Amino acid sequence: MDEKYTYIKERLLYYAKNQGFKIESFLDSIGMTYGSFKGKAKEGSLNSSAIAEIYTKYTDLNIGWLLTGNGEMLITNNTTEAVQENSGIDYKELAEARKETIESQKETITTLKDKNILLEKNSEKSEKQIAFLESELDRLKQELANTTRQGGNRAAG
Repeated sequence: MDEKYTYIKERLLYYAKNQGFKIESFLDSIGMTYGSFKGKAKEGSLNSSAIAEIYTKYTDLNIGWLLTGNGEMLITNNTTEAVQENSGIDYKELAEARKETIESQKETITTLKDKNILLEKNSEKSEKQIAFLESELDRLKQELANTTRQGGNRAAG
């Protein structure tokens, strides 16, 4: 690419146009609007949610280029191999580890939901027991009051 774009948003628009995407549809797909890319707003940064959407949906876009303007805009097999060699990161292993983490988190969420349901049921039982005990206490107080009154009446009579 001969042209240098100073801002990340300029590079993102260049990518979208270069790939033949309709700009507003493209921006909508990453949770942004064109208003964020006009005037002074184009000098601002992208939010992390947008970057995550770009990374997962547009896998041919070289995120390094998007962020810095350096390197090639599009990822090719050569680009991927060069990045992997330079970084020393095994991306397949990293992706597998992330999948395992996600599965583990899903299991934890399911377990916590089940525990939450049990706690809610136990809470309802406890509330019923408390209500029963309070009514039993009121009944016993009333009985005690009646007994005390009857004992006082006998003593007086």
